[in-house]
Amino acid sequence: MPAFLAGIIFTLVVSAMIGLTIMYGGLYNVAASSGHSPVARWILDTTEEHSVARQAGNMPTPPRFTAAMIRSGGQDFQKTCQTCHGGPGAQPAPFARTMTPTPPDLDKVAKELSAKEIFWILQHGIKMTAMPAFGEVEKDDDLWNMVAFVKHLPQMTPQQYQALGRGAPRDQDS
Repeated sequence: MPAFLAGIIFTLVVSAMIGLTIMYGGLYNVAASSGHSPVARWILDTTEEHSVARQAGNMPTPPRFTAAMIRSGGQDFQKTCQTCHGGPGAQPAPFARTMTPTPPDLDKVAKELSAKEIFWILQHGIKMTAMPAFGEVEKDDDLWNMVAFVKHLPQMTPQQYQALGRGAPRDQDS
């Protein structure tokens, strides 16, 4: 066996032993209050970013967003998402600040992610983030309404956001 190959095998075996020692020795603190190390945070963020982009590439083209879609998505957002993500002029619930990772600022997400990527996240969720897979319980039309709202968030004032809650009640079957 060439020395180079033996070195690779040795490195893999030692790496596996270190990993198993950390796992079975309980050496990695899994407490949400401890946060992630910079390396772990980079690995998780980079993996999420590239996975979402790849998976969303096969999504259908989003519909043209209308004011009615934004309003409907905003009303759903206030009921379902505001607790963790907050909204214009509305802070997340105190417990959301203690989550690891902290739920993202959706004003920023709306600028960084495509509509397809936001739809994919809403539909499938993100492992180990507390972001649920709404595709199991919501219709695609409702998810696209939420996407329309999230993409509109950066232009929304606190007054406009608050007014959404005073809108006409949404039919639960539509």
